[in-house]
Amino acid sequence: MTSYAEDLAALSIPIYRYSLAMDQKRWEVMDEVFTEDVTAAMGDHIEMVGRTTLVDSIAAAIDCCSATHHMNSNILAEVDGDMAEVTWRVRAWHQSKDAADCILEVVGYYDASFVRTPDGWRACRWAEQTVPVGPEPPNFFAGAAEAWAAIDARMTGAS
Repeated sequence: MTSYAEDLAALSIPIYRYSLAMDQKRWEVMDEVFTEDVTAAMGDHIEMVGRTTLVDSIAAAIDCCSATHHMNSNILAEVDGDMAEVTWRVRAWHQSKDAADCILEVVGYYDASFVRTPDGWRACRWAEQTVPVGPEPPNFFAGAAEAWAAIDARMTGAS
């Protein structure tokens, strides 16, 4: 049996890998963060099902950026055997790839359910809520709109 401190340290690993994957645009790292059948709600987007769909949505947003920097803090977990409910705070900095002086910084939180697997903890439910620090640059994620629309259509069965 593991201690709370050991579980909290182990649960932090996929959280940090998530930020690393975004900041380095290494989408294959997300296999070490999410279960294949993860469900997710990202801000105003409809709920998504499946790691591929979720990572496609994240990649569409991050691909609008020339650089990002994600920081996580205040990680709290309630562990019950091989399941854990985890919340944490995030501060993220994004630089537009269209204009170097166009910056979006957000603060917010994540709320996720994790399952312990033979390969470590993986998120099986993921929710994110962020708000901009200061005014949001207009159309910052415009380049992601087409990919997000295709994902929304795929999730709702629309053509």
